[in-house]
Amino acid sequence: MDAPSAPLRRIPPPPPQRNYIHKLSDNSILRKMPALDIVKIDIWHGNRILNEEHKKDISENLKGGIQSLDLKPYHLVSYLVEDGLKTYIVDGQHRVSILKDTARKNMEQLNFDVIVIEKMCESENEVIEYFKLLNTTKAIEWKEDPTLQANAYIAAFEKEFNKGKVKLLRSEGSHRPYMCTKKLRDAIVKSNICSLEKTPQEFVEHALQKNKQFIEHFKSMTLREKLHDRALTLSFCLAIDEKFSWFQGFA
Repeated sequence: MDAPSAPLRRIPPPPPQRNYIHKLSDNSILRKMPALDIVKIDIWHGNRILNEEHKKDISENLKGGIQSLDLKPYHLVSYLVEDGLKTYIVDGQHRVSILKDTARKNMEQLNFDVIVIEKMCESENEVIEYFKLLNTTKAIEWKEDPTLQANAYIAAFEKEFNKGKVKLLRSEGSHRPYMCTKKLRDAIVKSNICSLEKTPQEFVEHALQKNKQFIEHFKSMTLREKLHDRALTLSFCLAIDEKFSWFQGFA
């Protein structure tokens, strides 16, 4: 059942962290984390599809054994969701996948620390831009990976619908009538929106048109649910349609 939701607060500064090492110029923090802890953190849902060949190459070239996976930092992002603070891995998913495989076989092998860089973000678009900054050498994948392609549509959607004080597109864990970023991204990928040779801005214009139609439809209803009334109050009704049927006609 959809629960009431208050406008998201501005993201707080990073809390004091145990094993804190250094604060970087972008306010991200460098700290130690047990390898057994990092394997419990989810991969950011806007990340590229895991490449098994790349993972295999890394695994086969661990000259110092599994502990050599501590040689490069892992990049994390944290931001507020409706249930509190959520943290994701935005860089290092292949190494983390190897760590997870090792933990399943013998957890004692992960008895070492890794270095993480944790950045606090205020929006999905900020996470996308940070991810792009960390992955400038992978330009070709931005044209081929459907999840990476979908990020451009998410960024454009957020720019349009998060203009006001109340953010309509929110991170994982949000409830209707707000739009969940993960659900929207998954729907874009599943529907092959990115293969239609339509720009992200055209997608936003289509969404605006459909939202207007939804508003007119809900206003004309004799009997409405509380959820419909809340959506009308926000002038945002797209998230009511959990099947994303409003994608139809975008071709």
